[in-house]
Amino acid sequence: MSIGHPHLVAVITEEILRSGPITFARFMELTLYHPRFGYYMRQTEGINEERIGWSGDYYTSADVHPALARALARQIRQMDDLLGRPDPFTVVEMGAGKGLLARDFLAACTEATDSFRHRLRYVLIEHSPAMKACQQNHLAPWLDSPGTVSWVNELEQFPTGSVTGVMFSNELVDAFPVHRIRIEQGEPKEVFVA
Repeated sequence: MSIGHPHLVAVITEEILRSGPITFARFMELTLYHPRFGYYMRQTEGINEERIGWSGDYYTSADVHPALARALARQIRQMDDLLGRPDPFTVVEMGAGKGLLARDFLAACTEATDSFRHRLRYVLIEHSPAMKACQQNHLAPWLDSPGTVSWVNELEQFPTGSVTGVMFSNELVDAFPVHRIRIEQGEPKEVFVA
């Protein structure tokens, strides 16, 4: 009996049969980011299904309250002052999940009375079409303002030296594939999935 998305289980099984045992990092990469069947890559199956959030598998601070976004907005505005108020001031968020932190950050900046909100450029790095669609839904009020919110698939799409501002991530590191090691007879051994 297998547990999980049946098509993803088939992909993993096929790779193991073809190439032999895979590292735990490769297993995580496939389960989370396989282009069609990965946890973060595939569309939700039901209209009310929520992968991330109160009724999902887990929730983040952005699901609970906008306090983190407001504090981040205050801190980033201080950085803007220290940088001499450049135009544009770019905020890059890597792995924005559903886009709630971005939404609350932009809402906090909308309340600003100075020029910051007009100079702000918010860029989300997201290679999951499913997550991007969710982010676009939450960020809809800002999509009509030219240049305010945009997306790129990978960090490498930014030309070197093209960002004056801040790059940050809230939960992304939690979803990086990792290698697993265990100690056997005093020696480290990598764990494989077979």
